[in-house]
Amino acid sequence: MTRHPATDAMLAVSALEGWRPEDDDDEVLDLIDRAAPGRLIRLHVLRTLPPEATRRPRPGILSRRTPYLIRGTRVLENSLGITSARALIRAEALLAVAGGARLLRDHAHAPATVSGVHASLFGEVFAWAGLPRIVGLTKQGSTFAPAARVAMMTAPLENPAELVADALAAASGTATRATTVAVALANWYARFNYVHPFREGNGRAAAVAALLAARAHGVDLDFTRTDRESWVQAAVSSMPVPPRRNVDPTAHRFEFLRVTMDRCGTTHDL
Repeated sequence: MTRHPATDAMLAVSALEGWRPEDDDDEVLDLIDRAAPGRLIRLHVLRTLPPEATRRPRPGILSRRTPYLIRGTRVLENSLGITSARALIRAEALLAVAGGARLLRDHAHAPATVSGVHASLFGEVFAWAGLPRIVGLTKQGSTFAPAARVAMMTAPLENPAELVADALAAASGTATRATTVAVALANWYARFNYVHPFREGNGRAAAVAALLAARAHGVDLDFTRTDRESWVQAAVSSMPVPPRRNVDPTAHRFEFLRVTMDRCGTTHDL
């Protein structure tokens, strides 16, 4: 099925994060293709939830409150009233595709900061969208930046387009524009990945922010040119593992070189 390029771009981003739509999601994706109002898309997503997806659990007397989680569960507290992890993953993914597609359709007016992008993607789902996390995070054996340092470490990473502009201004005459943009975004992405500023949705927010930054400088990113396994492995290998104290963007550079092209479709110089 042919979809709007903005929808396709967001589905490619979602695939890197491990989510792909099912046949039952076609109606929602059709609404996204037609740039339907966000409230209509949200209503349609909620209407397709099974009854048990919003059934409130009864936590035990000894259940403790944990930041971000519905008490007595491992499900993230959300604005949709969803209490099923499976249903929340689907609803969150579809609404993020919708929010991202809106940004990509009108990228000239999209938020310049990655926090603003995160809020645009997840603001309909999580009250804390766009805000720095207050808990520690680990994933696949990797430990991200301490929560106490997240806000400070995120500040210089907020505007990837500015970092790309600095890289282009300092570039030598031998590197193509696409290559310079790709390397700058890879360096930024590796640092952002270690910080992991948000409780959820870091990968999608970073990918959309990178897309917007690339387009601001006449370059595009096609995430269908890579795959989830390669993308995740690049993230894992970039982490500062002792004795290395800093991130290593080498694998991210290769990945961004794979997906980067100028707006007329010409690839970079690998």
